[in-house]
Amino acid sequence: MRIKEFHEKFSSACEAVIISDPKNIYYFTGFYPHSPSYLLIENDLNLKLMVPELEYEDAKKNSKNTEIINLKKELPIDFLIKTLQEQNKFKILGFESEYMTVSTYLKLTQKLKSIEFKSITELLNSTREVKIPKEIEYLEKAAQIADVGIETAINNIEEGKMEIEIAGEVEYNMRKAGSEKTPFDTIIASGPNSALPHATASERKIQKGDFIIVDIGATYKGYCSDMTRTICFDKPSQKQLEIFNLVLNAHQESMQVARAGVDIKNVDVIARDMIKKAGYEFIHSLGHGVGLDVHEDPTLSFKSKNKLKQNSVITIEPGVYIPDFGGVRIEDMYQVLKDKVKNLTKSKQNICI
Repeated sequence: MRIKEFHEKFSSACEAVIISDPKNIYYFTGFYPHSPSYLLIENDLNLKLMVPELEYEDAKKNSKNTEIINLKKELPIDFLIKTLQEQNKFKILGFESEYMTVSTYLKLTQKLKSIEFKSITELLNSTREVKIPKEIEYLEKAAQIADVGIETAINNIEEGKMEIEIAGEVEYNMRKAGSEKTPFDTIIASGPNSALPHATASERKIQKGDFIIVDIGATYKGYCSDMTRTICFDKPSQKQLEIFNLVLNAHQESMQVARAGVDIKNVDVIARDMIKKAGYEFIHSLGHGVGLDVHEDPTLSFKSKNKLKQNSVITIEPGVYIPDFGGVRIEDMYQVLKDKVKNLTKSKQNICI
């Protein structure tokens, strides 16, 4: 059980933890709040979920092994403070330092001066990094939906069609295939726009000879997918072909060495060195973890001091970007296994239309 693993990590440092990030509340209880709520996890594995009245019935229906407290008209933060004051049994409380607002933190520390607050963000992140089978199932489904999005993009690329039109078709068809939402803004970046790693779909019209970067994601049962394809529209030039093959080879070489127990920096450096030796820059990290957040631990960077963990799910996404010319990025999602990685995104990587 995830809650038991997390408890083992925090129990030596804290007597209880306060969870306020909706994704982490969902992770531990099965209920995703849409209004400010708090989950109190005590050292005896008692879970108390404090929710506003409008979400009380939903929380009762979807939460597992959790006491649901109806806040009625009371503000969540005021009820939490009152509860902790009445219990008067905690000296050290864990909290999500990267999620809780400064104003909430100040209110807690001012009203609960006898309690020491400790960040448990790293403990949470490391717990979420390794996926259980049900999470892998949801991530695979999200990846399958993203494959539908790639197919839709390919089928809708036409000369004169705007990037934003193609993005609309992609999102519509992913919704029809079961996606709850997109975890980030859909990227359809053509021609010179493809040289912008975080471009947004614009009114630029597709032209023959364009590189078209399609970076999309879907969400299923709260779990995200993230994949990128670079499409050559019409016959590629020699330079386009050189850059595309460089990125494709860098992706495949990195993927071949990725497995549980491998130093993350070594996976990144393989792609980085290949691209550098070819005379180009690689300006971002090789990839990242994927789960309830589209970007979570681990970060696949040459700066990392960590190793890949079995049953984490990662992306590998090398890229080359040349201003005013265009760019190439190829991204897939992989489940990290003992002796290899398993590709969760199935769309072909080499696409010319």
